[in-house]
Parts: sequence; C-alpha cells; structure tokens
Amino acid sequence: MSVATTKIELRRRVEELNVKHPMYQDFYDMLTGLRPDPSLGSYRHDPQHLFIVGESGVGKSRIVKRYAEDNPPFTQIEEDGTEIDVKPVVYVELPDPFTMVEFYQHIVRALGAPQYAGIRVGDVKRQALSLLSELKTEILILDEVNYVMGSRYVKKTEAMEAFKHISNQANVSVVLVGTPETKELTRLSFQYFRRFPRVELRRFDKCDELFCSLLTSIENQIGPPVSLGIGNYETGLPQVLYAMCGGLLGALTSILRSTYRKMLEQYTLDDLGDAEKFLEMLSVGQQRILGDNEAEFMAMLEKSEKNNSDTTTF
Repeated sequence: MSVATTKIELRRRVEELNVKHPMYQDFYDMLTGLRPDPSLGSYRHDPQHLFIVGESGVGKSRIVKRYAEDNPPFTQIEEDGTEIDVKPVVYVELPDPFTMVEFYQHIVRALGAPQYAGIRVGDVKRQALSLLSELKTEILILDEVNYVMGSRYVKKTEAMEAFKHISNQANVSVVLVGTPETKELTRLSFQYFRRFPRVELRRFDKCDELFCSLLTSIENQIGPPVSLGIGNYETGLPQVLYAMCGGLLGALTSILRSTYRKMLEQYTLDDLGDAEKFLEMLSVGQQRILGDNEAEFMAMLEKSEKNNSDTTTF
C-alpha cells in the first residue's frame, strides 16, 4: 500500500471514529432493554421509556445516533412472501424553534416519507403515527429536548403530552435526550417523572484508569503506524489530554481529530509517533475547538455540573 493510500485510510478512521467504552456500553444496553425480546416470539410488549441527560459534550447524541446507525432499517419477509419495510430505531433531532407541526414533520422526515407544505398539524400527526406503526418502530429517539424549554409556541406540558401520546398510540418506546436543565420537564407532574426515568451521562471526572482505557481504545481504533501510547499514564499524554478536554468526550474526540488531521497534512507517517510533534499539534487543536480560555471553560463546566447534580449517573 502506498504512503498516500495509507494516509487516506488513516484519515478515514480518524473521521469515522466510533468510541467504544464500557461506560457507553451501559447506555447501549439500556436502549436495547427497551425493545421487545425477539426470543419470546409474539407477545404483548408494554413500551418502557428513558430520559438521558448530560452536559453538552459528554457524548449523549453520539451514543443515540450510533445506536440508530447500528440498528438500521431492513426488509422483513412474511410467511406468505410479503415484504415489509421495518425501521426499528428512529433518531429525530427536535426542531428549533419547537412547534407541533415541525415536531411531527421531523418524525415523518426521519421515517423517509415525503414532506408536504402547508399541512395541518392533525394531518401530519396522523401521518407520523401511521408510519411508526407501519414500519414497526420500537424506539423513537428525540434528541435536543432543550429546544422545548425555549419554545415560544408550545407549552412544556403540551410537548410532554405529545411525547406521551406518540408512545401510547404507536406503541413505541420514547427516549428523550437533553441537557440537565431539561429535567424540569419530568418535574411538571408525577406522571412524566414516572414514565420517563432519568439517567445521566457524565464526563470523566478525573484522569484515571477509566480515562486511560478510553484513550487506548481510541488510539487502537485510529490505528496509527506508530503508537504514541496516548492511554499510557507513564507517557504523560493522558494527563495533557485530560487537562485539555476536561473529561468531555465531545471535546476530546474533536481535539484528537483536529490533531491527527494536521499531523497527516504536515508530517510523514513515521512522524506520527513523535510525541513532541503530537503535543505541538494538540495545542493547535485545542485552541481551534475550545478557544484560548481554558480556565473559563472548566469553570463554567464545573459550575453547570454543580447546579445539576441530582440525577442517577453512570
């Protein structure tokens, strides 16, 4: 394989980085646990729901998007030979601004159906519910629930009633995903609190073995020709990376992507194992992703966590 081809393959792995770690696997397992058990055949399944909360950048959207990608649509063939399209997991980013028409339109769009201009809310609502049933959807993931909080057009209780209605009428599990501030939505009534149990995805709170194992996993997935040992505590690299990202997965992966891009642009493959060059590019990557005020970034993050620390964590 030529050097150019090797660099292209390496760049592709950097861009398509799929973080695998036991902490995130817990959330995968929770999502899978919401679905009917196929080993039981046909039985009455009562949908259960979930509310995933976490600070911006901890990896909430990454997890649910990846889960949807890992459970793609497929064609089911019935005993009589009839082919049925099935979309078991549907990911929807809520609209901003949040309106009821756009809410249902976003669901219809995620299900791959045509969009119609000027449609009434009742019509698009029926279309969304019908499609969810026809496509045998088991989990409907609604991301960016914080858009509900700032809506000038829909009351919070109206939005929660809409989420509840969809789960009841389409017999699907609804997974809400939002920042810690959105916990207010389940506090509107005990019914919402019970129906949408909250779990929180938190950042890595220190540079320890858990964080180092994450770094090792990332480097193994990228597969550079020369390993730097970014997960090896003795190299000092985990400590540097932790200080830069504050334990936030989103910041970490963005910084590493930027760093490896610059390394591949400016250096040879052998240079990818040069720790000094790597540290130089890390600093550039951090500034591009987080700006140049690291202290303020960490202070705001810690303040936000302190104000939102009453949810079950993983």
